[in-house]
Amino acid sequence: QKEKLISALHVLSDQHTIRVRTKIGYRDFILDGVSVSEEEDLEEFYKKFVESRINGVKLGEKCTVMMYGLIGSGNSHAIFGCPKQPGIVYKALRDILGPGDVDG
Repeated sequence: QKEKLISALHVLSDQHTIRVRTKIGYRDFILDGVSVSEEEDLEEFYKKFVESRINGVKLGEKCTVMMYGLIGSGNSHAIFGCPKQPGIVYKALRDILGPGDVDG
C-alpha cells in the first residue's frame, strides 16, 4: 500500500488562508492574498499583491511579502529579479522612493 504524502502547507479555497501542519495539529494564517499560480509573471504578481499597498507603506504602514517554495523554484528571482526583469524589491523601492533614487 502506498503511503499518502501530506503537505506541511495547504492553501485553503478562500485564497487568503494557509494551513500549516505542526507537531500537534494545524495552524491557520490569514493573509491579504496567496498566489500559487505558475502562470502569473512578476508584473502581474506585483500589481495584484504589492502595488496597492505601496501608498500605505508611504504613510507608515507595514507590508510583508513572503515567498515559499522548493529550492530552485524561483523565489529569489521573484524577490530580486534580474536586469531584464526587475523583482518585487526593486519595483517596490522604485514606487516608494521614485525612479531616480533606485536607478542611480
